[in-house]
Amino acid sequence: MLASLLIFFLISLIGIPFTGGFFGKFYSFTAAVSGGAIALAIIGLVNSGLAAAYYLRLALITAQKPAEDQPIPPRPEVGIAIRAAILMAAAVTLILGIVPGATLQAAQSAAHTLQAPPANSAPPAAAPVQSPQ
Repeated sequence: MLASLLIFFLISLIGIPFTGGFFGKFYSFTAAVSGGAIALAIIGLVNSGLAAAYYLRLALITAQKPAEDQPIPPRPEVGIAIRAAILMAAAVTLILGIVPGATLQAAQSAAHTLQAPPANSAPPAAAPVQSPQ
């Protein structure tokens, strides 16, 4: 199970569709190209290709059986809390890859709160002060 989840997370890091990593890379490269940083997008794509080769090699090693003359290492003991955390991370990675819309909308609405107001806008009017009588 741990090896399968490792391979799943490596696939997400590569940016294969239907994983959260695909949309992360897609939106990053789209923002770089639309912002005029074509060279940065090209560097990112080359880096993604090199990383994919590394990740696929690691996945291949993970999926292979040990040689006949090598002893089989003991299985690691994984507690229930770590199992739950790993399974939740896998579920979120899969959900973000299939239905990223809700998370993207939340991120966009949060980004609008971080933007400075336009320079030509007037400051908010102060509330009128009432004098005590």
